[in-house]
Amino acid sequence: MYSHHRIFLKIIALAGVAAFGNANALSPEGFTEPYRVVEVASPESGIVDRLNVREGDRVTKGQVIAVLDNRMLNASLAVSEARKQATAEIEAAQARYQQLKERRERINELAARGSARPDEVSKAQADTAIAVAELKGARERQEVAELEFQRLGEQIARRTIKSPIAGVVVKIGRERGELVSGADAVIAHIAELGRLNVVSHVSEKVARSLKRGEPMKVRLSEGREVSGIVDFVSPTVDPRSGTLQVKILLKNPDGAIRSGIRASLAITDSGIERGLSSLDTATTPASSY
Repeated sequence: MYSHHRIFLKIIALAGVAAFGNANALSPEGFTEPYRVVEVASPESGIVDRLNVREGDRVTKGQVIAVLDNRMLNASLAVSEARKQATAEIEAAQARYQQLKERRERINELAARGSARPDEVSKAQADTAIAVAELKGARERQEVAELEFQRLGEQIARRTIKSPIAGVVVKIGRERGELVSGADAVIAHIAELGRLNVVSHVSEKVARSLKRGEPMKVRLSEGREVSGIVDFVSPTVDPRSGTLQVKILLKNPDGAIRSGIRASLAITDSGIERGLSSLDTATTPASSY
């Protein structure tokens, strides 16, 4: 009777820990979660004109998910383009400069023969200098128009919101017709599900045996076993539980493994060795995931 009671207490102490096929195999439990969830926000304020995705849609990296209203900016862009392409001011300034330059040269020739007064020479030089400045100003204004055209184009491009990752839209933050601005600029939440993390907590003793990049066997709640690698071992201990967080990275290219399901890690109590008998024990580089 006493023996049965001790066994019962041991089961309670190991609540949440399951066996992986041998008597001394522990299996700390955790949950699968997306490798990352990105809040896609607009860098510009404005009204959502087009929303191209819904919750549950799969998106590719660089796919347009929303566009803000650009009517005013498009009108300004058209004006800026017209100014950028206008050449009449430069042509007029160039013609005036050429005319005054030729006049100054004739007066200088006359002055060399003593046939022009000093004030005429000075005026011709001043007029030419003014024409040079006017031509330079016309060219600078056209360059400013070119820069303004580019600035408006960049601003319009920034109002076309693209997904930074491939993933699944898990939440829509703004609907068509709503304002995005400041703290309310998130348009969509996109989860990367092609890779998953199994997040669990283990004792400090177990954590010391885990090395990043090493293989780990994981059992899903449905009973299937899959292979992953140790991707993260927390350097700090939770003072309340005395455990450390670990993350096991799983490949999930076809989306067969759902996020949010229970999963157990194959860790043995004897020597804190991972249960890898059915795995290739060669270290799998983290970069391959």
